[in-house]
Amino acid sequence: MPLKNPAPKRRRPKTLSGWHAEDVKAAIRKKGLTLSALSKKHKYSDSYLRGTLIRHRPQGQEIIARFLGVSPAEIWPERYNSGAKQSRGRRKAKA
Repeated sequence: MPLKNPAPKRRRPKTLSGWHAEDVKAAIRKKGLTLSALSKKHKYSDSYLRGTLIRHRPQGQEIIARFLGVSPAEIWPERYNSGAKQSRGRRKAKA
């Protein structure tokens, strides 16, 4: 008799490349600010840059990278294709 609820398929773990979120936060703290303070300094809500650590937010990535003196692609290489332009806006509907 087959199982009614088979075990769910496991997701493949993400490859660990780039900086860990805690390393980004520590680097910002070493320069004298917090993510919240950096967000407010750039007229965003205090949680905006915290969300950048887990979501693709090009403006937030640029703010953090510029503050740390590196390129966004160095911190988040998985978010940037090698040499390809980032797409902005909506995807085109399939015909």
